[in-house]
Amino acid sequence: MKSTFATIMLIIVFMVSFTNAKNYKVDKLNSSISFKIKCMIIGSVHGEFKRFSGHFKMQENKLKAFNATCYTNSIHTKNSKRDRDLKSTYFFHVKKYPIMKLKMLKRKDNKILIRITIKGITKDIYFDYRPNIKFVNLRKKHRVAFILTGKIKLKDFNLDLRSTIGKKSIVLGKIVSILANIEGYDESF
Repeated sequence: MKSTFATIMLIIVFMVSFTNAKNYKVDKLNSSISFKIKCMIIGSVHGEFKRFSGHFKMQENKLKAFNATCYTNSIHTKNSKRDRDLKSTYFFHVKKYPIMKLKMLKRKDNKILIRITIKGITKDIYFDYRPNIKFVNLRKKHRVAFILTGKIKLKDFNLDLRSTIGKKSIVLGKIVSILANIEGYDESF
């Protein structure tokens, strides 16, 4: 009788721990925030932010909150000249705008409304959301992962080189695809 009661209590505790929303810290080693933009009409430029931080809240496989900060000076495209151009006053202007912010506003089915602030300009954009399963690693920390994918228009954030150089450019596309591959761990364990 005691073992049955203990088993039932253990199941209840286990179920409650997985149904309550938990706070997670973004694991920078196993996460990435990257982008892709068409370049030279046929190719694409891929890049990422090497430095970022964030927190999120999950309940079951549902994202309840997400906040992240990307440090614009950490942009990396595997081309140092292009990275300098992207950090310049013509594009990210990293001295004046050192951070880019992302904040979840709401979720509707598998869409997440994210408030993005780049160069002091804030826009609300829907991203596709794909959850991953919850697991426990060897250090007994509960971990979860999810993926956000979305697109932004360069001109919406004053990132369009066309307006800066005053003529048409076939070098860059107008749309940037963003991929946030996020893994986090529950610090309370």
